[in-house]
Amino acid sequence: MPSAIARRQSPPVVALFTANPSSTTPLELEGEARAIAAELDAVGLGGVLALEHHRATTPSAMQRVMLLSQPTIVQFSGHGRASRPATPRHRGRASRDLVAEPVALAGGIMLHGDHAAAVRVVSGRVLGDLFATLGATVRLVFLNACHSAAQAQAIAEHVGFVIGLDGAIRDDAARVFAVALYRALALGRTIAEAFDLGVNALMLEGLDDDAALPVLRTRRGADARKTRLVAAPKADDGVSWDVFVSYAHADREQVLPLARALHQRHFRVFFDEWEVSPGQVAVRRIEEGVEGSTHGILALSPRTMDQPWVQQEYAALLEKAVTHDRLLIPVLVGAGDTRLPAFLRTRPPVDLRGLTHEALRDRIDVVARALRGQRPGPPPRTALLPERTPQGGSATAARGTRPGPPPRATGLPERAQPSSGSRRSTARKPK
Repeated sequence: MPSAIARRQSPPVVALFTANPSSTTPLELEGEARAIAAELDAVGLGGVLALEHHRATTPSAMQRVMLLSQPTIVQFSGHGRASRPATPRHRGRASRDLVAEPVALAGGIMLHGDHAAAVRVVSGRVLGDLFATLGATVRLVFLNACHSAAQAQAIAEHVGFVIGLDGAIRDDAARVFAVALYRALALGRTIAEAFDLGVNALMLEGLDDDAALPVLRTRRGADARKTRLVAAPKADDGVSWDVFVSYAHADREQVLPLARALHQRHFRVFFDEWEVSPGQVAVRRIEEGVEGSTHGILALSPRTMDQPWVQQEYAALLEKAVTHDRLLIPVLVGAGDTRLPAFLRTRPPVDLRGLTHEALRDRIDVVARALRGQRPGPPPRTALLPERTPQGGSATAARGTRPGPPPRATGLPERAQPSSGSRRSTARKPK
């Protein structure tokens, strides 16, 4: 985790372009975007990547977003067209393949037309030119569309890593691969590992035919086995922590959800009851916690600063914040008016009092971004879900081990499980 307050940055931007022109088979592209976001939230990494979803993408919109957002990852999801006559491999099921015309046609990804044309096919050469001009910040391009391997090869002349599909893929398989890819990237895996895990996810779901389709192209000199787009979470070693949580024990029930939420977001949290074993000298362990923690949180209620232990922890954390340029974040809990200590009044507090579940999660995300060294930042330029969607004393003590934090929850919440069933529809030829 970044340690200096001055070293603030924004999370890597993922520009997710989707297009499903009305003359093509309907795809569940909204479901794919939701599934990616839900999976990142489920594994506690919702703020690690900034997902910007751009719907009904036109060529000019793609160029505009590249200019404005300067993304690290660019993904296109939708239909692709082969440059040679081809027959869909999955008849009767929705796939991201457009049936080739009897006459020769150029291949490419299929965007919405800017003007009268319903469909605009963009070739690999044109995409390569786009990334040659605007791809300075782009590390990875992902073309989640059928027959996009040729376009991936063209883009790889200008971008380090490009993923395409060498054939026609089913819609559900495209979603499965994308979710697994982003989960691995957000957890700090290398690009090669994330790609391999995406392929493995297809096999685990019984989509073996589709597992042969994704291809990873690299620019000369780039090594996907050594490149990470996000730093991997540090191991919980019991001697170093990302944040020390100081609080009055009378406020435990209000502070514990904060500690758990930060732990779920893969922060190493020093919370006294997770670290002080029965029979252990508490003061020594708390001193180790303060010394071994990068940042501090002081949970404040009207009674907090009357507690001698909290006063000692506050003094130590404040000294560390001032002399070592660390964060000391005041967090308001409990009921009643709380007066901040004099040296904390220059630091904006985070108010967790009287919030709904959703609002509390948003406030904790603010704390998480600060601990990651990220500035608060503006809201995403495009909301993920628009109002109108375009078509398309114990044994622990005896062993001499610390109690430790609770296990992190894994897997998607039940309400966010994407459907694994196929979407049947009849492909229509472009006008």
